Amino acid sequence: MAVAGGRKNNDCYCSCHCHSYSLTYSRGAERRNEMLAAARRAYWNHDLPLSIRHYQALIQAFPNDPDYFGEVGNIYFEQGRNEQAAQAYYEAALLLLARGQRTRAGEMVELLQKTSPSHAESLLERLQGTP
Repeated sequence: MAVAGGRKNNDCYCSCHCHSYSLTYSRGAERRNEMLAAARRAYWNHDLPLSIRHYQALIQAFPNDPDYFGEVGNIYFEQGRNEQAAQAYYEAALLLLARGQRTRAGEMVELLQKTSPSHAESLLERLQGTP
């Protein structure tokens, strides 16, 4: 049963195929906070596929936020999906570098060494090449 704004329930705010509604019911920070809460709620309810879909929706809606790449990377890592984790961590690191957050980007090296040594090496080269 749909409610105001087209939502079927209070648990899902993404554009995944698990519900038939759109993200247009809300805007800005409220929408972002609700989407993030839904992703985290799904994670804590041990519904990792749904949590991933929520984080993917966040990444699609807010592609310049490194935190969402990092969080979905953590879920992939927990599932043993190292290549996907490495790609997410690497994307997070590149966004951090673009923001001038070298220290935070450097913290991704250890995670990348566990998931993809080639991504770790690439990030180290970028860190050494940026002022």
